[in-house]
Amino acid sequence: MKCGSMAQFLSDYLDHELDPRFCEKINRHKRLCGPCKDFISSLKMTLKTLKNSSSPRPSSQIRTKLRRALERIEKHSK
Repeated sequence: MKCGSMAQFLSDYLDHELDPRFCEKINRHKRLCGPCKDFISSLKMTLKTLKNSSSPRPSSQIRTKLRRALERIEKHSK
């Protein structure tokens, strides 16, 4: 797995929404790629901080819309 192809799945990976076999591919890549390991670690800490903040969480509908918009951006940026 390459860094760029992994990045598009990180949200689902961190939300534990991916197939376990696919998660293992990401884990394997993460063990071999220091920059991705550091990026995922930083992203996890950021998410933890945001979850513990007093700011309201967007609804699942808004999160879905944001995820789809990010996917479109990612798709068009290739």
